[in-house]
Amino acid sequence: MIEEFYTQLQQEINRTRHGDYLIVMGYFNAKVGANKLDDREVMGPYGMGERNKRGERLIDFCYVNNLFITNTKFKQAKMSRCWTWEDPVQCTIK
Repeated sequence: MIEEFYTQLQQEINRTRHGDYLIVMGYFNAKVGANKLDDREVMGPYGMGERNKRGERLIDFCYVNNLFITNTKFKQAKMSRCWTWEDPVQCTIK
């Protein structure tokens, strides 16, 4: 299902005219985690935590399409603004 989503998204990106501004927004259910040295082209220094499989998929997609994950570019004033959702099951396991 996730691959179908990325296939459809890629088709839409391919329709974008060269020179147009492209902004892709949405909830990708991905954790990109902390920046690694080889990720500097697609994300800033303010990612958090551990990367998951969907985060890897999003990073790869950004590389292919020359996109940047902007919410990792700027440091947030409050920690509560660094993520949008937290799994309630994981919260109780801590």
